[in-house]
Amino acid sequence: MDFVYDADGRYTLNGTVYNDPTSFLSAVGGSFTRSSVATYFDSAGVLQTAASGVPRFDYDPIILQPKGLLIEESRTNLFINSAAFNLWNQTNTTITANTTTAPDGTTSADTWTRNSTSSSYIGQSISKSASALTYTQSVYAKKNVGNYIAIRMQGAYPARADMVANLNTGTISTTASGVSGFTSASGGIQNVGNGWYRVTLTATTDTATTVAMYISFNSGGGVLDATDTVSNSSGYLWGAQFEQASTASSYIPTTTVAVTRAADTFTVPTGSWFNSSEGALSINALNGVKLNTVGIVSIDQSAFGGENRISLIRTSATNIEASVRASNITQFVTTMSGNGNNALNKIGLGYKLNNFRLALNNTLGGLDTAGTIPTVDTLRLGAWGTPGGNIYNGWIQKMKYYPARVSDTQLQLTTQ
Repeated sequence: MDFVYDADGRYTLNGTVYNDPTSFLSAVGGSFTRSSVATYFDSAGVLQTAASGVPRFDYDPIILQPKGLLIEESRTNLFINSAAFNLWNQTNTTITANTTTAPDGTTSADTWTRNSTSSSYIGQSISKSASALTYTQSVYAKKNVGNYIAIRMQGAYPARADMVANLNTGTISTTASGVSGFTSASGGIQNVGNGWYRVTLTATTDTATTVAMYISFNSGGGVLDATDTVSNSSGYLWGAQFEQASTASSYIPTTTVAVTRAADTFTVPTGSWFNSSEGALSINALNGVKLNTVGIVSIDQSAFGGENRISLIRTSATNIEASVRASNITQFVTTMSGNGNNALNKIGLGYKLNNFRLALNNTLGGLDTAGTIPTVDTLRLGAWGTPGGNIYNGWIQKMKYYPARVSDTQLQLTTQ
């Protein structure tokens, strides 16, 4: 008996192939939950919206290859009117709504046009506590007249963080930096196809009670409030997001209020496919950006307290930990160094009484010859612990469960 999940969304249980998650989960009595809609890129590189409770099989929008089952924690887009920039505050600019095709395939992207060589920008602010908090702002942008987009996160001026990206080359031309209380500034730019890029800026704010995002296009490469040599520099905008987090998550559209995307949870009860005394796991996991200690897969108890589990955990940007606990006592734990953010790890774990071993990217870890097997009843994909907690924030490309402790040679081969 075995249970397999593959990157294109197919499941195999005891030799039967299921082409959609609903029929598979019905067959095994499992569940996928997410109490909100959520976005993902389809096989044509178009941003789509999955209905509440529907898993997302995400694709790379450039090479159009499957990335896997996208598992994310809950996030909130604090901006309102995330794709209606004509409703944002404007200085020396004209916003023309719905002028070109957006990343979601609809004619919903806006044109931003400079009216002057003087400082020109649009912005939106949100309220926050008088604390230094970490936020990430992002926006989809495409060049028109002029190659550069400048974005800023600002508190009580001059407290701010700035970054400039070149939309012609798809590179950051002015590295993110903060001043006057803004710290830990970093930025990024992601090609999403058809000339569109998602530009991000992360920073820890000052202690003002508001924080704002500002956006400007220019032809000279200056920061947000710099003058420009061209009075009608312009560009296209769509899908702004502001999250209290150190990374950008998948796009969460909003209109008149902030919107929360719920966490993805995927669970399968142990059943006829499961051997309670021994087994092996083979996982291909594509990392997102490491935020905290997160689960890749865990076989544990539904009434989870950490007492009984067989888990693969991402404990740092590069470290993968295999951990087995029975009756709240650690039976086996080992850590190996693998690939980091935005990279794939191929992981294998074999276990039975007094025989435990981890394999990672074609390398075997040490053999542990002491330990018992816990009593478990639930497989959690992309998590460990209470559903909704310790979410992977990445993609599960492939998972295979073996109802036997395979040989070390076989274990290593599963991670090639």
